[in-house]
Amino acid sequence: MAKRGIRARSHEDLSPANIKRVIAALEEGATKKVACEMLRISYNTTRLNNILEEFHAEQTRIASRKARNKGKPAAEHEIKQAITDYIEGDSITDIAKTLYRSAAFVKGIIDRVGVPRRPVGEEKASEVLLPDVCIKEEFQEGEIAWNSQYHMPCVIGREWTLEYQDSMPGIKTLNYEKKYGAKMYAVYNYNLHSYDESIKTLGWWTGRKKLGFNSHTLAYRLGSLEHLKEYGVTFE
Repeated sequence: MAKRGIRARSHEDLSPANIKRVIAALEEGATKKVACEMLRISYNTTRLNNILEEFHAEQTRIASRKARNKGKPAAEHEIKQAITDYIEGDSITDIAKTLYRSAAFVKGIIDRVGVPRRPVGEEKASEVLLPDVCIKEEFQEGEIAWNSQYHMPCVIGREWTLEYQDSMPGIKTLNYEKKYGAKMYAVYNYNLHSYDESIKTLGWWTGRKKLGFNSHTLAYRLGSLEHLKEYGVTFE
């Protein structure tokens, strides 16, 4: 991590992983010029030293915070943050770093409170079973739910009732409950994104916004998140 106040230019690589590589290279005899090249910064020993000093200070701070948290049960604010961040798309590893906890600790929270699991690796192509507490047969328009087909949160839209289908020109009416045993909903699947240069074509905005796509999803693939409100979690 770069020193606070030292900005990484677009072509520079001051990520923690790369800084660790640089430190290892220096310990093995690499020159500071080579270290600067690895970081993709101009040859400047003062700046290099500042980056390395801040990285060591940050690692010490993280280790100290983790040591203080070790053995302590999850606090209410940690449970709330773990749930919210995971639903919004953050990985368990990233959440653990934010909370100064282990990945196993965060995973324990996610599993214990009944947060729908997001698959990793080869599981990504498959549908993951929803926790029992998430199972619901009917949803309200505007409700935030979990789409187990796409492994992401969604906003519930209109139910595709027989009456609604009959009112739509060109739509072949289908009784979803009779054929599939579940209601059909139009939903907007999304992840929350913070503004960055890669999406500047979307225009100027601040904060995090829902970016995603529309789909039609049967109720048995949708998971209720209402039970998570007891932990202080809110979804907008």
